[in-house]
Amino acid sequence: MLASFRRSAFTPRTLARYSALGLFCLLCSAVLWAQVISDDATLSQIHHHLTSTEKLKYHQPVVFVGEITALGGVFQGPCKSAVSEHVEFTISHVLFGKFSDTVIHTGYINCTMQPLPSPPFTLHSTVIVYCEPSKRFVNCLNPVPHTGEREKTVKRWIAATPPELATEEESHPDASLETLHAPLLDPFRLAKKEGFLFDGVINRKLEIRQPRCSSGRERKIEYRVDEVLWDYPDSLLRPGNTVSKDVIDCRQAALPTWATGTRVLVYCEAVPAQGDSCLAPVRLTEDRLARVTHWIAELRAREGNPELLKMHFLLRDSLELSSGRPLLVLGKVTWVTPKS
Repeated sequence: MLASFRRSAFTPRTLARYSALGLFCLLCSAVLWAQVISDDATLSQIHHHLTSTEKLKYHQPVVFVGEITALGGVFQGPCKSAVSEHVEFTISHVLFGKFSDTVIHTGYINCTMQPLPSPPFTLHSTVIVYCEPSKRFVNCLNPVPHTGEREKTVKRWIAATPPELATEEESHPDASLETLHAPLLDPFRLAKKEGFLFDGVINRKLEIRQPRCSSGRERKIEYRVDEVLWDYPDSLLRPGNTVSKDVIDCRQAALPTWATGTRVLVYCEAVPAQGDSCLAPVRLTEDRLARVTHWIAELRAREGNPELLKMHFLLRDSLELSSGRPLLVLGKVTWVTPKS
């Protein structure tokens, strides 16, 4: 009689297959978790680099507080060589070193077919980052989620850096602010071009179809004014107003990647019959606002208020360029025509 029996599911071949699959998953998990370096360990790496003469002297590091503003796509497939996931940091303020831009693009090796671990790689989170820029790329340590206490700790390490190796922010000013500082250092241009400076928010970003442009597209940005920091005489600009260019502008300047509602500092000039021509916005931070306010206070100490600056400009032009002589009167207002 033939004995009937059920074949076991766990044959040597099946066991080998499950073992291989388990080992593969274990290795994937190990690679993923290896990326999740603890915040304290990353801070220790930053401290080590800031006390390394070789790093400070030859690698020109930069340490900054910023925001993760973009995360690249995740590579789906076997890694035949190291594959990096793109990460974009927007610098809020530099704690140490020198960097000429406000955005840093870097990459972190990721062969897991999963996004970089969050935290610390959380979109729009505020982080502390150590980077070493070179001509071809920027190499960065893992970001550390920002807290006030962690920033104070890093600043203490920086304060202990030997003076001959330190390159602190004061020695290398915030590059993005220089676009705002330059007009404030040229008061006659400020008066002639009717320049004004405000802090506000990005109200709208538009990319519209425009047949009159060779590219067929027109890009525009509109700001809402929160506070007027400097203005020209007889201006109608008030908090709550919007500022934008009223005529067709075919220049293909890139629109900022920041979301609508982002607070910014903006310098503009009133162009007759064309609306307002504005420089690229600078993302607002308390430190940047304080520095701009200080520069405006220095301008007022030199030139007075906008009305006095305009008077100075007109007097200079009249005396240097005109054959006539201006009339300057000192007095008081004795009558104002009532509104009809």
